[in-house]
Amino acid sequence: MVLFDGTSLTAWRTANGETPKWKVEDGYVEVVKGAGDILTRQDFGDSQLHIEWRTPVPPSGDSQERGNSGVFLFGLYEIQVLDSYNNLSYADGQASAIYASHHRS
Repeated sequence: MVLFDGTSLTAWRTANGETPKWKVEDGYVEVVKGAGDILTRQDFGDSQLHIEWRTPVPPSGDSQERGNSGVFLFGLYEIQVLDSYNNLSYADGQASAIYASHHRS
């Protein structure tokens, strides 16, 4: 199942079920500051997820300020999506890490 086809966010919704206000352009989707999180319209159980992402160009900031985002699974786990270049942050703050999983119950 393709959740983003490069043209629309029809497979996605906001937390209250509305159409997301994120930017879709030239085959990519970009978060809009203040627009909130997006969730898939369909719930998933066991799955394999393929994510392609790019950090901002030119890069700016240090550590967690370099293109920081994430993908939440089951409302419990966040997979880090950020620029880890020269990032001296904690181990679970690196790209593709399961962020703060030790804090979840």
